[in-house]
Amino acid sequence: MMLALFLAEGIICSFIVFIIFKYGYRKHLALLFLFITMFVFMFFSPLYGYLTHFTTLFDNYLWDYYPEIVLNYLIAIVFFLLGYLLLKKRRVSYDLSFTSKENYIDAKFIRIGLLISLFAFIMWGVTSGKSLSNIFLLGFFGLSENATYTEGLKGNNYLLLMIETFIPLLALSLYSNMKKSELVLWITIVAIIFLSQGFRYRFILLLSAFLLIYLYNNKLSIRKILFLGMSISIFMYAIIEVSNYRSSIRNSVKSGYVSQDAKSSNRDIANIVFSSTRNYLAFGSLLKYMDNTDIPYGYGETMIGHIFIRMLPSSFFDKNIKPRPPAIEISAKSWGSREALTAGEAYGGVGGVYYEFGSVGVALFFLLIGMMTKWLDQRISTSNNKIKVVFYIVITISLFKIITRGYLPEFFFSFSFILLPFLYIRFFRPKLWRKKNV
Repeated sequence: MMLALFLAEGIICSFIVFIIFKYGYRKHLALLFLFITMFVFMFFSPLYGYLTHFTTLFDNYLWDYYPEIVLNYLIAIVFFLLGYLLLKKRRVSYDLSFTSKENYIDAKFIRIGLLISLFAFIMWGVTSGKSLSNIFLLGFFGLSENATYTEGLKGNNYLLLMIETFIPLLALSLYSNMKKSELVLWITIVAIIFLSQGFRYRFILLLSAFLLIYLYNNKLSIRKILFLGMSISIFMYAIIEVSNYRSSIRNSVKSGYVSQDAKSSNRDIANIVFSSTRNYLAFGSLLKYMDNTDIPYGYGETMIGHIFIRMLPSSFFDKNIKPRPPAIEISAKSWGSREALTAGEAYGGVGGVYYEFGSVGVALFFLLIGMMTKWLDQRISTSNNKIKVVFYIVITISLFKIITRGYLPEFFFSFSFILLPFLYIRFFRPKLWRKKNV
């Protein structure tokens, strides 16, 4: 049965690859990006686990749930493709490049936005009781021994969320008249900030935005393919190496304690990718726990209800503590392990939707994702405005988080902040939004 499920997944994936390259990858950038994401998390990772007989994680035996996991992934991929094919084509088309050297986006706008976000991040650090050496990792890099931490200060989460705007602003900078030296400086500052938060997905989103914009503006040649391959390899190697120090980095930011002990990275590349994409195991743990304890579906309590709960101040709740999302709580309980609670294992988009509405919910949700992907591809390939192209590309890469993490309230808030630069342009500088090739 397992081989049949993987074979079916492989056939669907092959058909998607055919669509992308038969009709031009530059007209299917959203499909290309989301397909690669789904391929790695929903096909490669469970297939690798199956072939290597990876049965247990955190002493939780999950081998018996492989068929149900892969079946739901197959449903997701099939309905994603159906949604993409069902949406009608948009006939209008423009040249997929901007050759004009005029009408750059003003670098002043980008610079002011970056400075506002940087100031918000610093204010978050101050209100959290952290010194600049904490939040900019000076202690971790051995540049300061005066890291401090003040107990009892929590900071404002909305200030921290402003760092999400770095992604669209840096993406827009590629179409601006900002000097390369300044752009490199900002990328370095943003990289340190993202690193200080200990999450890799922001690096992935930023790289993906740069990559999709590059693919949009350039037809690939052997030389360009080699350049992209080397660049992506170097970037991924750096991310993997940094990942070995995630615990040390978090300790440095939270408490000022500096330790540079790293986990061993002496593993083959397939195992490294697997360890970072094994969401299917968290989904399997959730499935097992729901089956064994007869837990009913959530019917939107976590995915929808907790969006509104997160909007409300803590003072609305008993002892100023907001209730924990049921899906997150149940997923944590499903492991039965203290080690798993801090490991960051996520059940992914399929797991999040399954908890709420079962396999039917998985089908409908990914049908909508597929339709949205087609809509994004149509807008990217027919836009004749640089800002709009970046806007649709940023929406595309943002979907990475909901597919790989599965917690919709968190996605909703981070996505809202990602959109801020575009909302400002749309409502306060409408001429720039409507002008061709700007």
